[in-house]
Amino acid sequence: MTLPTSTSFNTRSVVTQTRPDLECPPGTSAAEQQGQMAGYKKVAKTKTPSFRALPKEMDGLSLTSCTGQLRERQVASKSDQTRASSLAKADTKPIINSKDYLHELSVKAGNPMLKSTTVECALKYIDTESELPPLSKALTLLNLPCMKKGWSGDDQAVENNPIDLTKLLRFATSPTFKDQGIENAILGAKDHFLKIENYFNKVFSNR
Repeated sequence: MTLPTSTSFNTRSVVTQTRPDLECPPGTSAAEQQGQMAGYKKVAKTKTPSFRALPKEMDGLSLTSCTGQLRERQVASKSDQTRASSLAKADTKPIINSKDYLHELSVKAGNPMLKSTTVECALKYIDTESELPPLSKALTLLNLPCMKKGWSGDDQAVENNPIDLTKLLRFATSPTFKDQGIENAILGAKDHFLKIENYFNKVFSNR
């Protein structure tokens, strides 16, 4: 379907109407008629714009192309709104001071080792947005027996052992848990280390 052009769509005809009172009586000669009608002009049939003409660039455009352009503008407008809302949420998110965070973490856990930047890096690796997770969930992860030195499947055997920071960092940077969130790390940590222990046990038993 093609849109009408500015010439065909925006014009109307002006029709000249004849007034009976201006007509000459019968029997009037041609010279007399010309003398009587000398002050009048015969108006030809013309075309005048009925309202503002369409722009030239609209001539020949199809309705489909116009609709497509309108949809593109609507999609762009929605994406701008989504981006603006995400930026607004980011602005309202509280900024966490890492030093204060690690200090509180070490105090609540009763372990000064948790002030280490290794702990900060590991927790940020695990978080989906590369930020420090809620303090309570970080404590839950770090207090897991499988995170302690010497753990090989027996939780009670390592009850008083310190946290193995090297193990924690390797765990956080593994493809299974990196950027997957603190909750997934808490749920999957024990099974993850059990698989590693079983693997090494098989390797050493075959020697």
